[in-house]
Amino acid sequence: VTGVQTCALPISPSVSAALNALPPRQFSENRRWRAQLQRAGRFLSLRVGTMEDGVWQQRTQLLAQCEAFASIAHSELRLLATMFEPLDLAVGEWLCHEGEPANHVYLVESGELEVLHESPDQRLMVVGPGHLTGEYGLFLGRRRTAALRARQAARVLRLDYERFEQFLVAFPQSLTALLRQAIETLLVRDPGLLNPGRRKPQP
Repeated sequence: VTGVQTCALPISPSVSAALNALPPRQFSENRRWRAQLQRAGRFLSLRVGTMEDGVWQQRTQLLAQCEAFASIAHSELRLLATMFEPLDLAVGEWLCHEGEPANHVYLVESGELEVLHESPDQRLMVVGPGHLTGEYGLFLGRRRTAALRARQAARVLRLDYERFEQFLVAFPQSLTALLRQAIETLLVRDPGLLNPGRRKPQP
């Protein structure tokens, strides 16, 4: 039985069903992540109580569509989904600026975001639902390497780096997928990385 399943506070039937589905072997691999889930269990009913079951399930499905989380058991994604916080953006609203301190990773739930350099103004790519972004700051000095701006009305789900790091330690297959995604993104931004001899000299 996991620490989450033994939490003292009463929870709703739908939440109880999700917790009972947890495989007991998973969380013994990482004590910090298990402790986090124990703490999550204490407020899980409060968090889910503000969300309809349909919204909760939709967020879980969104996580499953993301490459970084695709290999994680559905029951565990249901718990992870409760740790993300929603944030709504209007058209043209900035989510973050290049060079700012980085503290969160973002999962696009709806709408589209532009990933761009601000000086000069250069669009690098456009990301939509199911795309994880903002992860570079986790590895590169906790600074934003690019800016994010809503190309259309959008909603993102954000997770702080501390809990995201704990998740990656507990589920290393997600770290592998995340690194693969980061490399692919770098190649999209700079195809010359595959053929360094053909890259144009920098002025």
